[in-house]
Amino acid sequence: MDTRFPKDLAQKCVKGGMFYCQHDLHKGYLCESYAIVRAFQVMKNASKFYGTIHLLPVLIFKLKKLRKEPLKVIKGYVKNVAKSCLFLATYMGLLIYGLCIFRRLLGNRPLHVIFAGLWTFPGMFWEAEGRRTEMSHYFLSPFLEGVWMWLKKRGLVADIPNGDVLLFSVTMAIIMYCYQFHQSAIKGTYLSLFKKLWGEV
Repeated sequence: MDTRFPKDLAQKCVKGGMFYCQHDLHKGYLCESYAIVRAFQVMKNASKFYGTIHLLPVLIFKLKKLRKEPLKVIKGYVKNVAKSCLFLATYMGLLIYGLCIFRRLLGNRPLHVIFAGLWTFPGMFWEAEGRRTEMSHYFLSPFLEGVWMWLKKRGLVADIPNGDVLLFSVTMAIIMYCYQFHQSAIKGTYLSLFKKLWGEV
């Protein structure tokens, strides 16, 4: 099954055209079965990505513990990879299914995409509590960027010269302030990395 979104349908959506998912997007599949198939495909692909992502902290921060308690560290690693894969698979499955459902209920307009996005929140519960906060911060950045682009498209805001440099400077100032005065606000793995880079305060 080709899981890519057809270019002609993408252009049709951009122009506000209507299409029917079972006829145009996933012929031969019910919305439910298509969402499940996509979820399993995403889980398979995500295992390669998350396998590397979760391996790096083990090699950087838990190498000594890996030598002393290899089974415990490996078990935790496998568990974390599985949780992250389940998160992404659940997220994608619900998103695909939500797009189908809310498109039928609300029509092909931006509102159905918003509801489909909100519909994906249960996937977050697969992740550990600490990771949920971290991922919320991760999603906040593209959300704010999307809001900015939306405002810019409507002429409500204007480009700020060297705005990216300004934003980076403010961000680093916040990080350094927390490192100097509120280290409890920084995740443990990041804090230990900062201490190696910048030394103890």
